[in-house]
Amino acid sequence: MLITLLICYAIVMVFVGALGILGIYFLISSRFMSHPPSVPSTGIVKQALLEDIEYHLNGAKSQKIMDLGCGWGTLLIPLAKKYPTHIFVGIEFAFTTYWVCRWRTRKLKNVTILRENLLHSDISSADIVILFLFQKIMPSLKKKCLSEMKNGALIYTNRFYFPAWRPDKQVCFKDKMETYYVYSITPKIKRGGVRTKKG
Repeated sequence: MLITLLICYAIVMVFVGALGILGIYFLISSRFMSHPPSVPSTGIVKQALLEDIEYHLNGAKSQKIMDLGCGWGTLLIPLAKKYPTHIFVGIEFAFTTYWVCRWRTRKLKNVTILRENLLHSDISSADIVILFLFQKIMPSLKKKCLSEMKNGALIYTNRFYFPAWRPDKQVCFKDKMETYYVYSITPKIKRGGVRTKKG
């Protein structure tokens, strides 16, 4: 009996170890990095981001706001409720968070949630793009934004910045992790005149 229990215990431990190894593999694989986990904007940064975006929406004609990697809808939902005349599009690849966000926004007629790879999403009509992703994906997103977004469009990115592109505004709080950046698309930028980010 004791030997049988030990064998069962060993099998279970091997199984758990295999799952752990697979988990670590997916965490560091490039596929996972292109679809980072859903971490919501919180605290003082969330509030500051909402106020900053609201500043551009107040009194403006209908704008299209896209949240690439919208997660649970932490930023998208309060904005969509407050500004029903604007159009909001959330892009989310993760299956569970996509359906949760779909459910949470089901009564908001000005919100569309799409399940797709954000690097393949059409952002050409966006007036404002919101990002809270992962630093590894930012170079690819920089190329996408510069090639697809129209002049005058704004990009808000929580915590992570575009390399070799100085933001129009950088807002930092006490914790270095509590930072967001604002970039704008201009003819000069689209022609390749990207300013180097200092620091």
